[in-house]
Amino acid sequence: MKTWKRCLALGLVTIVTAMMFVGCGSSDISEGIATNDYPITINGVTLNSQPEGVAVLSENIADVILTGGFEATLKAKSAECTQEDLSILPNLTIDDAEEMKNLGVTLVLVDEAPTEQQTAALQEQGIQVLTISPATSRDDCKRLYREVGSAMAGGNTGYSKGERACDNVFYTLDDITRLIPSSGTQYTACYLYDLEGHAATGDSLAGSLLSYAGFFNCFSNELNNEIDINYLSIANPYYIFCAEGLKEQLEQSEAFRNLDAVQNGRVYEMDSALMQRQGNTILDTVTTMLEHVYPELFVTNNSDSSAQSDASSGTDTASGETPAETSSAETSSAEEPSADISGTQGTVTKPDVVANAGTLQYGSSGEAVRLMQERLDELGYMFTDVNGIFDDGTMQAVQDFQLLNGYSTSGIATQELLDVMYNSSAVPRT
Repeated sequence: MKTWKRCLALGLVTIVTAMMFVGCGSSDISEGIATNDYPITINGVTLNSQPEGVAVLSENIADVILTGGFEATLKAKSAECTQEDLSILPNLTIDDAEEMKNLGVTLVLVDEAPTEQQTAALQEQGIQVLTISPATSRDDCKRLYREVGSAMAGGNTGYSKGERACDNVFYTLDDITRLIPSSGTQYTACYLYDLEGHAATGDSLAGSLLSYAGFFNCFSNELNNEIDINYLSIANPYYIFCAEGLKEQLEQSEAFRNLDAVQNGRVYEMDSALMQRQGNTILDTVTTMLEHVYPELFVTNNSDSSAQSDASSGTDTASGETPAETSSAETSSAEEPSADISGTQGTVTKPDVVANAGTLQYGSSGEAVRLMQERLDELGYMFTDVNGIFDDGTMQAVQDFQLLNGYSTSGIATQELLDVMYNSSAVPRT
C-alpha cells in the first residue's frame, strides 16, 4: 500500500512539475497577443526578457521602431538607417559582434537572415538575432508592427503598441487619399528602381502605394518587383516615378525617350528610401507623389517638414498639363491658407498654458493637452473624447491637422504647431 501511495505521489509531482514548465514557456505571437510580455517567441526566436540594448540593421525596421516610439533601447544601427532621429547611433554591420557587445547590445534586428557563421559569432557574444521581413501589403503591416513591437517591448505591451501605431499610419493614409480630386479618369503610373527590370509590382506594399495616390499601377500583375523592362514601352504609363538619376537615363534611352511621360515632363524622381521604409515614411511617399502631380493640394512649411520641402522643390511642371480636372472651388480652398499659415495675420484666442506648453506628444497629459484637444475638436479633427490625455485618438487628430496644414505627420505637437492651431488661417477638416 505504501509503495502504491509513493508511486501516486511521484506521478502527481511529475505532472505538476511538467505543468509548471509549460506555464513558464514562451508565447508565440504568431498565434496572437501574449498574456505576458516575456518570455515570447517571434519567428522561432525566444526572448526571455526585454533586450537591454538593440542594434537595428534594417532601414525598414528602424522606420517602424521610430513610428512606434520604441527607440529608447537602440544602441547601434546600420549605415542605411539614415533617419535623422538615429543619427547619434554608431554604424555597425552584422559582422561587428564584439563591438555590439561592448555597446551593450543583446538583440540584433535584421530583415534578411544572417549566415550560420554570423549567427554563431553573435551568440558567442551573448547576442540574439531576430529576422523580421518587410510587409507585402496593408494587412501584412500589422504582422510587421506586431513583431517589431513585441521584440522591443514585449508580447503584450509592445504587441498592442505596435498594432496601434500601424493603425494610425493607415488612418492618416486614408485621409491623404481622400484629398485626391475626383476625376472620371484613373491615370496609369509606375515606380522604377532601375532600368534593369526592377519596379514596384502588385504583390509589394510599395506597389500598392501607387493606388493610394490614386493611380493604376501598370505593373500590378507582376511579382517580386521584377518586370520585363521592354513592357514599359507597351504600358506607356501616364506618370513615371523613379529612383534618383533615372530621369536622365530615360530621356537619353533610345527605347524609352519617346514615352508619353518622358516627352511631356511627367517623370518624377524620388528618394529611393521612400519606397523601402514602412513606418511613417509611407505617408511621405504618397504625399510626395501627390505633391508632384497635384501641387495645389499642399501647403509646405519649410521649418517643419524637410522631407516635403525637398519633394516639392523637385516638382516638374514643364508640360503645363493638369493630370485631372479639378474644380475651381477645390483649387481655391486648397490654396487659401498658404499666405498666412505661420500666424502672421490673425490669431484665435490662445490660453497662456498653450502658449507656453512646449512640445506635447503621445503620453503627455494635463490642461494644455485638454485645451489642444478642444481646439482640434473646433477644427473638426477630434473623433474621440476630450480627456486631457495625449492618446491614440489625439495623435491621429494631430497627424491629420499636420497633413492638411502642410506639416510632416509626426504626430508630435511642437510649440510652433500649437501656435498654428490657434491661427485664424488654420485649415479645418471639412
